[in-house]
Amino acid sequence: MQPQNFENAVLDRWGDECIVCTRRPEEWNGTQEKLSFHHVNGDDTDDRVENLIPVCQSCHIHIHRVDEPPYRKWHRQLPIEHRNAWNQYHHEYYEGPRLTREEAERRFGDDGGIPRSLTHLKREREDFDPSIFEPASDVDSAGDTANDSPQNDSRETKLPKGTPKSAEAVCDDDTTESDTTEASGSPEKPDEIESVDKSGPKFQSCPDCGRVGLPERIAEHDC
Repeated sequence: MQPQNFENAVLDRWGDECIVCTRRPEEWNGTQEKLSFHHVNGDDTDDRVENLIPVCQSCHIHIHRVDEPPYRKWHRQLPIEHRNAWNQYHHEYYEGPRLTREEAERRFGDDGGIPRSLTHLKREREDFDPSIFEPASDVDSAGDTANDSPQNDSRETKLPKGTPKSAEAVCDDDTTESDTTEASGSPEKPDEIESVDKSGPKFQSCPDCGRVGLPERIAEHDC
C-alpha cells in the first residue's frame, strides 16, 4: 500500500476523481473506498507520480482490456503482456506494438469516447449530465480513420498536379456521359469512311474458248 503522502501527491497532480470518467469515491456508497492507481507504462514498480493516474475500478479494468476510446490512449502504452482478454472466447485488446506516451497522446488524446462506467455514473450522481462525454471520433483499432479503409468508396480520387480537367472528369465515378460532353464541348464526328464495294470480284469470259475468270487471268491464258 502506498504511503498517504504519496497518494496525496498523485491526487494533487491529477485530481481526486477518475481521470477517465470523473467518478469519485464519495459517490460509491462504500463499494470502493478509494481510487485505484494505474501504472501508465505497465511497470508496477515504477511509482513515479507522472507514471500513475487515478482511476475507478471499472476504468482500470477496461484500460487493460479494451482498445477503444476513452481507454485507447492508455491501453496502447501498456506492454502486450499487460493487455488482457476478458476470457478465452472474447478479447478486445490491441495486439500491436506499444506506443510512447507522447505518441499515444498525439494520436488518441482527442478521441473522446463514452466510458462503460456511464451506467454507474447515472446511478451514483443525481446531477449527472451524460453530455460531458463526446462520442468517440471514427478511428479504427489501428489508429487510422475509417476514411482510410479500402472499402470506403466515397473518397475523392487523388490525381497528380497538372492533370487536365478532362482527365479528372473521366476518373470521377459519378461522371455521366452528358457531363463528359459538357466538359469537352461537342463530340467530334468520326472521319467519314470511304464506301467499299462489297459486291465481290468481277469475272470475265474468254471470247475464244469461253473460259471464265478474273480479267487479268483471262488476258494471260492460252486457249
